[in-house]
Amino acid sequence: METRTLLPTFGRRGLFAPLANLREEMDKLFNEWVKDVDFEPLRMFEGEGGFTYMPRLNVVEREHLLEITAELPGVEAKDLTLELTKSAVLLRGEKKFEEEVKKEGYLRYERRFGSFLREIPLPWEVDVAKTNVKTVFENGILTVKVPKPKDVLTATKKIEIA
Repeated sequence: METRTLLPTFGRRGLFAPLANLREEMDKLFNEWVKDVDFEPLRMFEGEGGFTYMPRLNVVEREHLLEITAELPGVEAKDLTLELTKSAVLLRGEKKFEEEVKKEGYLRYERRFGSFLREIPLPWEVDVAKTNVKTVFENGILTVKVPKPKDVLTATKKIEIA
């Protein structure tokens, strides 16, 4: 039986999964260590030099579905592509930098731009042709709802405690 992680990975499934998991753990340790300092740690897998855009995700397993929310401020729906595979949801897009700005004079340069790809592994396999994924994109937040397959829903039952 294959063990799956619900942690989002970058690129194709499995390519960076061990490094992404290690990165998450290191980020947690580093964030705790510098929690009172006013800066966000550089993220080593976010493109060249650590300054490209990578949307933040929440992944929640609910009773009948998996709910994914992605923060995408400044991104338009036309710049997003969402794909379903039998074992993952792929979110691709681009946050465009619309002005040419010279870095001279900037006191802080924290906003990130660029293309991104997030792969969100599913905790079960789905029949791509039969799965009806629902999406809502509002106020820069993308919500994706992937229903659980019927065999997953019937694989467990509640037992009354006497």
